[in-house]
Amino acid sequence: MRELTIKIPVNLLEIDFVKKFVERVKLELAVNELDLDENELMCFAEEIKKSWWERNGKKFLEGIINENSC
Repeated sequence: MRELTIKIPVNLLEIDFVKKFVERVKLELAVNELDLDENELMCFAEEIKKSWWERNGKKFLEGIINENSC
């Protein structure tokens, strides 16, 4: 397996950003291994978005409404 090492001074990035970045890379690698065609991948993405909105939509929209209230 090929590896890439990146060194970044700790004070330049928040740990949450790094965790999200690593998770994104893991997801990209997993998707590449699935060998899905573009249509299957788009359907899968739509299912993920729908599931996210069902679980988080109300909370997310409440945050937006509360931020924009006068």
